[in-house]
Amino acid sequence: EYKRMFKDIVDGQVNTVIVKDLSRFGRNHIQSDDYIENILPFLDIRFIAISDNYDSMAHDAASRKFEVRLKNLTNEMYALESSEKVTAVKTISQKKGSFVGSRCPYGYKAEWIDGIRTLVPAGDAAYEVQQMFAKYLAGASINDLMDYLYENRVNRPKEWLETGKTYAEVDEPIYRWRRGSVQDILRNVVYAGDMAQGKYQCRLYENQKERIAVPKEE
Repeated sequence: EYKRMFKDIVDGQVNTVIVKDLSRFGRNHIQSDDYIENILPFLDIRFIAISDNYDSMAHDAASRKFEVRLKNLTNEMYALESSEKVTAVKTISQKKGSFVGSRCPYGYKAEWIDGIRTLVPAGDAAYEVQQMFAKYLAGASINDLMDYLYENRVNRPKEWLETGKTYAEVDEPIYRWRRGSVQDILRNVVYAGDMAQGKYQCRLYENQKERIAVPKEE
């Protein structure tokens, strides 16, 4: 959306950018300063930060450059500190065996048990997972499993998460499972009672913005 906004600016469809405060415009103080002091003025764009009472067309805008730079620096430091704290809390929770994901794996639901967010089997969906493993171990192919799920009107993980329903009613649409979805379930150690979390990490406070894979031994 940020890129789309600047495309509209370059195309001449925007002449003013209004944000709640400076932190909503950017958290990298060097880039934010450059945009506010150089790029936007060069493009003849007015910039307003409401809570910070800043208007690039106000008579005192030039004299407030240092103040704006200081606030941008403070916003960046706050964002990095928050990122570090969130990462630390999540890591501690993972080491305790608590499920920290936003979506439970298909066939599970999360319950707090003795202070640990625990994955427990979720009714009919858990039964269908057991059926997949039993049939596969008995010699069924992935295509056989896909046929079974479709014929028994078993909702895909997407619909299961959205509706909470394992099976589609007669008057409801039913979609064929993707091959990859079935394979992902058969390969996932969570169905053996284990959890593998923290497979990827993104540490903004270390200026690491891209997600990178964590070595399996970690």
